Amino acid sequence: MILPLLLLLAQSGDEPDCSDTGAFSQAELNWCAWHDYQAADAELNRLWSALGDDWRDRMRPAQRAWLAYRDAQCGLEASIWEGGSAESMVTGMCLERLTRLRIEEIRHAHPEGLPMPEDSQAR
Repeated sequence: MILPLLLLLAQSGDEPDCSDTGAFSQAELNWCAWHDYQAADAELNRLWSALGDDWRDRMRPAQRAWLAYRDAQCGLEASIWEGGSAESMVTGMCLERLTRLRIEEIRHAHPEGLPMPEDSQAR
């Protein structure tokens, strides 16, 4: 139910300005939460691609375990809203938060201390 609403909003071309602090409908809040998560996920994917093959190979088991944890944790956090209009927003906010934390963990664990992409330094 939530995903079709997000797709409808995205197709309408009326994407909300998520930086605006004005009042939002729940559908707009949901869209912004998923939009923010997708940006964080793209950043994580860029970082992962920047790792060397050897480092990616060594990190892959931890990354797979983290993905399982992320999905379980966000499912837990959103479960209180299950079936409600805020479920998608809570899930998206959790996914973004944990993804941004994972980016920091990867940077910290890498022996060369990978630099943050420019768009995340301002956060």
